[in-house]
Amino acid sequence: MDVDTTRGCRLGRMTQEEVISQEALRHPISSSFRSTKQEISAALEQAQRAGALSETIDTTDVATTLVAIVQGG
Repeated sequence: MDVDTTRGCRLGRMTQEEVISQEALRHPISSSFRSTKQEISAALEQAQRAGALSETIDTTDVATTLVAIVQGG
């Protein structure tokens, strides 16, 4: 699968546009990012329980970082 990484995340691009000033659109965008972060964090926590990831790692911080990286393209 070819992915054009120069365009960034479609959802993330909307946050940089006028869309973010519209409450009706801001909520679903924010909700999507929050949900994605929670899913990643849950997967990281599962990896910790399985012993595949150090328990000293803050899964919320890593999930937030990963979402920011992907959102940025």
